[in-house]
Amino acid sequence: MTIPRFPTVVVSRDWSYIPDRAFTENRFAGNLNVQRAEHVEREMRKWRLPLLAATQAERAAIEAFFAANGVATKFLLKDLADKARTAITLEPVTSGGSVTRWKIPDAGLQGGDFPDDAAGTYVVRVGGSPVTVSSVDTDLREFILQTGVADTSDVDADYEYFLLSLFSALPQWTHRSALEVWSTVLEIEETGRDA
Repeated sequence: MTIPRFPTVVVSRDWSYIPDRAFTENRFAGNLNVQRAEHVEREMRKWRLPLLAATQAERAAIEAFFAANGVATKFLLKDLADKARTAITLEPVTSGGSVTRWKIPDAGLQGGDFPDDAAGTYVVRVGGSPVTVSSVDTDLREFILQTGVADTSDVDADYEYFLLSLFSALPQWTHRSALEVWSTVLEIEETGRDA
């Protein structure tokens, strides 16, 4: 099943980072004290779109998205203010022999990236030289090379990316005279990649 994509036109109006934090606890025998160590794994993003400030085209795009996908579905969103990565080392999907499928690593800052499959949004290199990509599987986070290369090859990519997100606050409707308008902001949060 293809993950739906939120309309890019409405993104990048106002966004901020939300720390995604992991904690470890150390308990000592005979000691009631608990030590908590906080580790910031990566920064998650949150976007706010004041809908009264949105254009008619933006509101229409949001309505069409809601109609097609509902409001509880996770979706892919491209943040126009920060949408590209460079020289990310890719990992072979399989080991041994010639490999055509290479994926974005699960760890690190790029761990939540879903590559854009649109022409002109990516370049893949083997040993520093660009190669032909036959397709991009956005949902699987993979680049499929036209010609396989050894699984020990140095393969890296520049690409634009989406982030897996969901709605954290939905707009409410209100009536003003004969007009029906949105009265609150639409909030979207990055959820991180599904396991």
